[in-house]
Amino acid sequence: MSSLPHGMSVVQTVVTLTAATNTTLVAANPLRKYLAVCNIGTGLVSLAFGTASVAVAGSGWPLAAAGSAGDQGGALIFESSVLPMQAVKGISTAGSTVVVLEGI
Repeated sequence: MSSLPHGMSVVQTVVTLTAATNTTLVAANPLRKYLAVCNIGTGLVSLAFGTASVAVAGSGWPLAAAGSAGDQGGALIFESSVLPMQAVKGISTAGSTVVVLEGI
């Protein structure tokens, strides 16, 4: 597990995905230094990257659903100098809930 750099401001956002609706999880940010996206809901989430992109269910980067026993769902973590500065969008056929941590 990594630790965040001293003095980094981290913002946590919980995003509810309405079934079959393309949703922006986090806006583009050229100052971003850390990004974590975790699916805590019960529906599979597909991610797309880029302001003009559209998330398509079953396409893009998949985040597994959380288990019924309280197991964590799929997560994607970017840190260091290799991370997306563009917007991240998500979609879930059944609907789901995603937690986003963005470090600036």
